[in-house]
Amino acid sequence: MKPVVRLLLSSFRSKSSLAHNTNPWIQSPGWDGFWLHSALWLVPLTVLLDHTVWSGIYLLALFSVWIAHRFASAWLVFGTSVYAPLRSRDGVRLRNTLLWIVVLVGVVVFYAERLFPLQRGEALLGLLLLDFALSLHHYTKQHYGLLQLYRRPTRSGIQDSGYKDQRFCYFVVGAVAFAEILHGTSFLQDSGVLGCELLTGVIDGGTAVGFLAVAGGTFWGLWRNRNRSLPNQLYLGGLGLLGASAFVVDPIVFLMAWTMQHWLVNLGLVVAMSARDGKAFTNNRILNRKKLGFTLAGLVLVSVILSPILDVEGAVSVQVSPLAVLPELASWLAHEPWLGFATVLALSSGFAHYYLDRAAFRMRDPLTRNCAGALLNSKNEHD
Repeated sequence: MKPVVRLLLSSFRSKSSLAHNTNPWIQSPGWDGFWLHSALWLVPLTVLLDHTVWSGIYLLALFSVWIAHRFASAWLVFGTSVYAPLRSRDGVRLRNTLLWIVVLVGVVVFYAERLFPLQRGEALLGLLLLDFALSLHHYTKQHYGLLQLYRRPTRSGIQDSGYKDQRFCYFVVGAVAFAEILHGTSFLQDSGVLGCELLTGVIDGGTAVGFLAVAGGTFWGLWRNRNRSLPNQLYLGGLGLLGASAFVVDPIVFLMAWTMQHWLVNLGLVVAMSARDGKAFTNNRILNRKKLGFTLAGLVLVSVILSPILDVEGAVSVQVSPLAVLPELASWLAHEPWLGFATVLALSSGFAHYYLDRAAFRMRDPLTRNCAGALLNSKNEHD
């Protein structure tokens, strides 16, 4: 009985340590403002900049942080010493699961026509739809996780469960999906595929209702809990700003901002955490900034190298990608079997990212919570 009591007490203390940080920021106001609260400056850019300029910014982000954010969670789990206990317990299961992800995606890509009554294109479309569905859940959990990290106790010293914040995150992500359906329907109508004139009123009404619902839900969330920390308020407001902009901003430009916000938040959080690994986080700001810089530079370098190869969706043409300096390699990657291998790597790396991100931040598990808490709390110990 005593071991059980000690386990419960240690679990309670670890939860409390995550919730009672003296410093409300994960890294610093500047770092959090650029990376974790990027929605607050990304949305205005979508309004102020034209499509050509915004596409250039997205191209830069695609090369520098897209693959970096996918590998960030893998680095946190497999590359940091703080997560060694998790690797000791779950290492075999993690590696086997990752291997099975690659194998299953490879089977679908290369053998779909032989094993299923599907054409290869139909099988790839199915994988892309699965990736889209998982990404919605993945985005929701990320938003909720950041709101949880930025929470602070109420005046009574007791925290609510955060259930309403979780519902708000699901609501915003669902609203974004609804907005994209409206935009898609409008496009089909303008193209002459859908000729029903009544759809115009439905689309306009849905757009107005969706925008007002997200805006109202955001203000209600801020008013409902006035004891939110400043970073929590900023993140909730940024999330609401993103959701509302989905109804009024060009859908292509919005999706660029939506994905960029996810990349920046994930990378900013993981880099801030992994830079505290190893020796204790010190009060030497220069040394700490160097560790942040080296960690970020390493992940960005991986992204620059791999992004042109894994961009199987064709978001970037070869002429403007780093592959332009290697035309022979670009030619190989554009044909089988290399195109198939690149497709497998691109899709499986996305599924692996969803899985490892959950493994790295599954706070319901006491061991995972202790590993993450050691990196999240280390800065506050020196403030």
